[in-house]
Amino acid sequence: MDRDHIRELVRQQYAISAELTAATGRPFTPDGHAVGSTGEVLASIRFGLQLVPPSNEGFDALKGDLKVEIKATAGPRGIAVRGRTPIADHLLVLQLDDQGHETVIFNGPAIPVWEAIGHKAMQKNGQRFVSLATLRRLQKEVAAHQMLEEI
Repeated sequence: MDRDHIRELVRQQYAISAELTAATGRPFTPDGHAVGSTGEVLASIRFGLQLVPPSNEGFDALKGDLKVEIKATAGPRGIAVRGRTPIADHLLVLQLDDQGHETVIFNGPAIPVWEAIGHKAMQKNGQRFVSLATLRRLQKEVAAHQMLEEI
């Protein structure tokens, strides 16, 4: 996969979404699978991850024996995580922009994030919300050797 080609396709996707919104007055903002899959692909390229089949429970990729959950958002608020404890060893959280670029918000062990949100009420869909601000704060506590290296 070519990172520049993927980014160009994402730019086109956002441009088409904006055009559809302008033409219809209805929101066509990419979300859900579009953002999640984009984040997974960009993370796999950036960090040399082996993606597992979609809808795998608890993690999205492998780096050797390390199970990595990848979360992506195009919004400014945060992400939702499922379950009481992580199945994944590692968590990567990316914030995507309409130019196809990703900013790493969190790159570290998954357990501290679950511990930070464990007190929050679970939503009806089994998810808990964690803000980008909380993730940025937790990122400051991650040692360099605990982060996935970019390739």
